[in-house]
Amino acid sequence: MRMHSLAVALLLACACAPSAGAQTAVLRPGDAVVRAETVGGGVQEFDLVEEDGSWEPVGRMVIRTRMVPVDGTPVIVRTEAIWMDDQLVQVDSFTLDRRTLAPLALLSSSIETGVQLDFSPRHVRKVDNGDWGADTCDVALPEPVFLGGTTDLLLGSLPLATGYTAKLAVFDAQDGIDTISVEVEAMEDVALPEGGGVSAWRVAVTEGWLVSTYWMDRESRTLVQFESADGSFRIVRSRGSRSRARPTR
Repeated sequence: MRMHSLAVALLLACACAPSAGAQTAVLRPGDAVVRAETVGGGVQEFDLVEEDGSWEPVGRMVIRTRMVPVDGTPVIVRTEAIWMDDQLVQVDSFTLDRRTLAPLALLSSSIETGVQLDFSPRHVRKVDNGDWGADTCDVALPEPVFLGGTTDLLLGSLPLATGYTAKLAVFDAQDGIDTISVEVEAMEDVALPEGGGVSAWRVAVTEGWLVSTYWMDRESRTLVQFESADGSFRIVRSRGSRSRARPTR
């Protein structure tokens, strides 16, 4: 799930202090602990809500994940669309190697800007499309990296359990090469807007100096809920989502 240009505008007004934890090795595409085969396809629908005395709906998000072969390579194709009221404000599409979750390409567009990333084993070509036209640059990749903003897929591939920690190398379109830190804080039930609930892992994810929270379905390994670092914004799975997840109770 990518929440970059929209996230900056809507939800990341402040940050919590990063969680303390033991030093761990940085995970990269191809590492055995990353079980890419657990990532599945489907359609997920989410409500976007803001906290203003009570949780108020402000938009919706639809995520579609497909598995397709491209030139003999098994590929994950992910499309994410965000509407605020009835206006489509952001669309992101990216492809990952189905075997390792290594990034292949990204195309992200919002109301004001757009960015394109094309990955090869040793570098990534970045094209920024703004008011002044296209700006292209090549960035060297000394070691393999995941694509920043694909956090829910990465979490779904990890052996989540209470107390589990990990660091992952990523390339972000805005921040370049970086790492994110993961810590599973607890197992808990998450209530859904339309009733029912899901048993999920609550995972703190540190990106830079921001600590946001993801709730991952324990059975389907898919996103149930996201909360911004300042606790003012959430993305919550709608009951009608069509994915590998079991029916919510």
